[in-house]
Amino acid sequence: MHGDIFDSDGQALTVPGEVTPHTHTAMDGIFLEEVYEALGEEDPAKRRAKRVQVAAVAQLMVHLIDQEIAAESPYTEA
Repeated sequence: MHGDIFDSDGQALTVPGEVTPHTHTAMDGIFLEEVYEALGEEDPAKRRAKRVQVAAVAQLMVHLIDQEIAAESPYTEA
């Protein structure tokens, strides 16, 4: 197989044997789940609904990134 995907500390390995910072969030997993569900849907109405869900999750993710950027900005009040 491809060997372990986590090191002994639970850190994700991107290349077998190479430890790199794992930056994926739970939202990334939710987003990918919605994308794969949308791609697998055969019924047009359900496929449309799944794509709307993908767009909603993407919009939320962008909002969270904007909040993170604003929190790091020296121009925002604490």
